[in-house]
Amino acid sequence: MSILEVLGPEAADTPLVLDSPHSGSAYPADFVTAVPMEQVRRAEDFDVHALFGTAPALGVPLLHALFPRIYVDVNRTEADIDPASITGALPFAPAPSAKAALGKGVIWMEAPPPPARTPLYEAPLPAAAAVARLSAYWQPYRARLSALLHAVRARHGRAFYLDCHSMQSVSTAMHEEGAGLPRPEIVLGDRDGTTCAPNFTRLVAEALTAAGFEVAVNAPYKGADLVVAHGRPSEGFHALQIEVRRDLYMDEVSVTRSARFDDTRDRLGLALKTIRDGV
Repeated sequence: MSILEVLGPEAADTPLVLDSPHSGSAYPADFVTAVPMEQVRRAEDFDVHALFGTAPALGVPLLHALFPRIYVDVNRTEADIDPASITGALPFAPAPSAKAALGKGVIWMEAPPPPARTPLYEAPLPAAAAVARLSAYWQPYRARLSALLHAVRARHGRAFYLDCHSMQSVSTAMHEEGAGLPRPEIVLGDRDGTTCAPNFTRLVAEALTAAGFEVAVNAPYKGADLVVAHGRPSEGFHALQIEVRRDLYMDEVSVTRSARFDDTRDRLGLALKTIRDGV
């Protein structure tokens, strides 16, 4: 089974690269859960690769993970595992984050609301199963993204990386800030200015604002491990996370496109063209 795809040209005439690490929906055969699939699928950044689907036509490569984030989340560190959720010994020391405590570390152990946070499996996962997922999915995806960014920098002298996601319109019990807080339409995260040059964040924010979006920066999302790992401005790697509020393009309960999908995609496309032309 293929685990990823690159949409658009890899040897691009632009230093801009996008990825969608959380919109995969090809569920592996060994993914057997204790909750219904409709609840499982609410963990997906549903159709984000299609929402940013104008990128390839603009000559911008878009890396897309085909596997689901709830199975293995490439936007976490490899050791972000709650040891209480695993049976047996891991070949590395677990380093669980606050997200792992909420059931969504590198290997998710809870299914998202609604109706509520729910154990994803009948029992803890064997350590061997967790390690197999990391080896077969996490490591190849991270290696492919790194290779793509290094090739772009070698070609252009710099690489600008947009890590594309979607977020619930209102926070839930699986979020560190707690449930019930409304979100802006778009949130950009550069880890308080550390993962990219300020001009890149400004360019993206201004392009999105011009396309009619409400844009916030570093609140409530500062960016997760992908931009931390790949954002090294002093070396020519500029990484910025972008979160799009889900009610702008989908029904959050049924996990289907809404009537707003086309308009949101087209406005994001206008912003992407401005960003591509500005980097």
